[in-house]
Amino acid sequence: SQQKRPNQVLSQSIRRVNKATMSTNNDDEKPPTDVDAGADGENEGNEEDHRHEDAAEILSNLLQNQAALNFNSPNMTAATNASNTNVSVGEAQNAAVQQLLEAMKGDVSQGVGSEKGAKHAFWDTQPMLDEKGAANEPNYHQPIVPNKPPSELRQEPYNMPKGFEWSEIDIHDPSQRDEVYDLLYQNYVEDDGCVFRFDYSRDFLMWALTPPGYQKQFHLGVRSSKSNRLMALITAVPATVRVYQAEKPMVEVNFLCVHKKLRSKRLAPVLIKEITRRVNHTGVFQAVYTAGVVLPGHVASCRYYHRTLEPRKLIDIGFTRLPPRMTMARMQKLYKLPTETATPGLRPMTPDDVPGAHALLSKYLQK
Repeated sequence: SQQKRPNQVLSQSIRRVNKATMSTNNDDEKPPTDVDAGADGENEGNEEDHRHEDAAEILSNLLQNQAALNFNSPNMTAATNASNTNVSVGEAQNAAVQQLLEAMKGDVSQGVGSEKGAKHAFWDTQPMLDEKGAANEPNYHQPIVPNKPPSELRQEPYNMPKGFEWSEIDIHDPSQRDEVYDLLYQNYVEDDGCVFRFDYSRDFLMWALTPPGYQKQFHLGVRSSKSNRLMALITAVPATVRVYQAEKPMVEVNFLCVHKKLRSKRLAPVLIKEITRRVNHTGVFQAVYTAGVVLPGHVASCRYYHRTLEPRKLIDIGFTRLPPRMTMARMQKLYKLPTETATPGLRPMTPDDVPGAHALLSKYLQK
């Protein structure tokens, strides 16, 4: 008499699945400025883990309830009544499972189809790929805008809002490198709760911004005219990118960051236009970049995953949580690293390995 009726349990479970499904469609579009793939990916990954854990618990409860129903059914129950009950339970279960699968399917495609048709005040004015264009058109794989001679390019830098000025960053100067580090550490990619943020080291920034052929004018900052404080940054480094069978000189744009207090100034579009102008004056007219949101005309999308190393610490800081029916001891055992690598001979690369590694990578990138 104290046991819940199966239909009640199923309806509650279905509502929970509906809630999980709806939660995948409630993400407001974030502005395409000042973002990177990393933080959004991390936050989305945590939310997906939670939704999938809840979904797994729902399915488990459904199966347990049906098993209990079948076990506790009185033998005197008429066959027709039992049959009708089982059919009704089965249909409800199938509906719940179907909604769960749709929710998971939505998670996988999230970021690819969820923002189709979205309006972008800046990107809709830029020479981007037309997603409606046919890939078999003769000029589809050609530059969207033909290369222009220097005389047809804008000669003067774009105007900054009053109180701000352009500044070329000397990444070799320790004090300026510290400024770049502080700006990124305090204002770059982070999760919605402002709990986790990328922390690129100074050595990493030095390595990332000084590849062969780099130019100081592509390390572009914005300073306060009054305090001379670095308030925004955008960078570009040269890269040879293979597009099908052709190799094209391009730049990789990265570290687009605007101080949190200036997000309403619309500095990011000006930063993008100015770095484009400077790159064009060197004879390069194509660039590649990544973003944590869907922008018009993207040529590729990817998903990355986390491999838990220290479950206790990650749970303590709120990065993840303990799954249902899982103890800390079991979770630590589950994610414990093996003593030997699955790939025999796996080891850190040394300078002597560079020629061979370069040859392997170059061959792979030709596919």
